[in-house]
Amino acid sequence: MHLGKFSAAAKEILEILARHQVEVRLNALVAALQSQVNNPQDPAQTTGFRSAYQVFLDQIVSEEIRNAPPLTLQIWEQIGALRFIDHALQQTVASTLATNNITPQLALQELQVLQRAFSAFVQSMKQIDAAFAELKIETDPVAEGEYEFAIAFPRSFVQERIDVLEGELHELNNAIRHFEEIAEQGVGSSRLKIISSTDWQFYLQMTSIVAACVAHAIERIVQLYKGNLEITKLRLEIEKLKVAERSVPEDVLKPLQDFLKGVIKEEIEKIAKDLVETHYKGDPGRKNELQTGVRFAVHYLADRIDRGAVIQIVAQVPKEPEYKDDQGKDLPDKKKKELLDAYAKAKEIVHTVNAQGRALARVESGKAPTLQLEKSEEVQK
Repeated sequence: MHLGKFSAAAKEILEILARHQVEVRLNALVAALQSQVNNPQDPAQTTGFRSAYQVFLDQIVSEEIRNAPPLTLQIWEQIGALRFIDHALQQTVASTLATNNITPQLALQELQVLQRAFSAFVQSMKQIDAAFAELKIETDPVAEGEYEFAIAFPRSFVQERIDVLEGELHELNNAIRHFEEIAEQGVGSSRLKIISSTDWQFYLQMTSIVAACVAHAIERIVQLYKGNLEITKLRLEIEKLKVAERSVPEDVLKPLQDFLKGVIKEEIEKIAKDLVETHYKGDPGRKNELQTGVRFAVHYLADRIDRGAVIQIVAQVPKEPEYKDDQGKDLPDKKKKELLDAYAKAKEIVHTVNAQGRALARVESGKAPTLQLEKSEEVQK
């Protein structure tokens, strides 16, 4: 993983834990259970424990965790952070208490082990954060007003071969340039920002309009992917069923598979058409030709998501204008309103891009590709 992104993820998890006082809540819960174990006949101790437990449940759940970008979640998973945050920690504690409902002493022992592990994790993250600061390793966060697209390919994806990686980058570049064109930002407007080779990760800085096009495409692709994945799961269940000791014949299931392939192809066409109609305001005569290219771009993203690549797009709200001139005087009302309107529009784009991009964080990937997309002929152009 990229050191700067790892540093940013470590710093962010520390900030989230501190903001929600997770360690404080966990310590209070363990202390309350200790008091109940020491004074089993005292109703006040039981009440105190129940109160501490409810506060713990209410306070540690965080939307920030579930809305985190996929590659940040991937880093947190790799460093073992996910078991100490949000629902995972809540479920661990709930399971421990439920399993040892009759023997609170055993529950206390298990929670004390969890408490020590949590404390050790936090200390490790603080040491890493301090070491990175001492070594002046930049955290590479997404800056104010910045839009960042990232894609990560598992090493097996490119078979650790230069020619395969070269071909993949050619296809990625081809897809991005079509999004740039429908956004009318100029081919090549996206800037390569970071490359990481643990998994092949590429981070690109985009303009707001290009990012909006990509995020729009991602949201639609995820909807298509999820629907197809559910039907594929049902088909696999049907394959396992038997009627009078007879399995369901393949020729019975094949029409369903053919239907899905047809629907997926039609939907990709529709997504491409909608993207061009929504975002392209240029030469009307260019629309049909551009739609062919955008269809490839949508096909590319859908195929890579289906095959296990991790894609994310993240935006940060720009800094609010000062609403003053060079001499520090207040701007005229008309000019101030123009700036306020522009800032409100910028915030709206950031909110939309992040909301659409978050769809990928909630995708449950299958063990094998389910969309079964054929290779696009547009790749060769």
